[in-house]
Amino acid sequence: SGVERVRWAVVMMIRPYCLWRISSHARSKQAADAVAYAREELRVLEQQSSTHRAHLAAGRRVLLTSLADILFRPDSAAARIRAFAPCLGRLDPDFFPTLGADLSEGNQFKVGASVAVYGASLSPLDLGYDVEAGACVAPRDEL
Repeated sequence: SGVERVRWAVVMMIRPYCLWRISSHARSKQAADAVAYAREELRVLEQQSSTHRAHLAAGRRVLLTSLADILFRPDSAAARIRAFAPCLGRLDPDFFPTLGADLSEGNQFKVGASVAVYGASLSPLDLGYDVEAGACVAPRDEL
């Protein structure tokens, strides 16, 4: 007879501050005005924190994940998301979307690799990220 009940499940992703260099937009903004860029990053984090609190206050289940985990620990990140929302089915960090089939030009997809391959092409320590600690080790004032 159809859907009788819907349970919200929200997945939120943050980008650790030290990974700003992998974004061409962030690099441009930081080069133009580092202080304004740092303030914008702070505003985004404050908004994400507020959104997270609002979801929890509304009784929604929330999984907070990190772009760093998705890039540098893709299999464990996928397993964590699957455990949180098993209805998603298989999540494959090695999947590479095909233009016209999986996404359109309007998606402005920029990476020419799967999540796993793209993450493996980056050096976490060069970006100031310690994978084992799950934290930035770059100086906080580098923004």
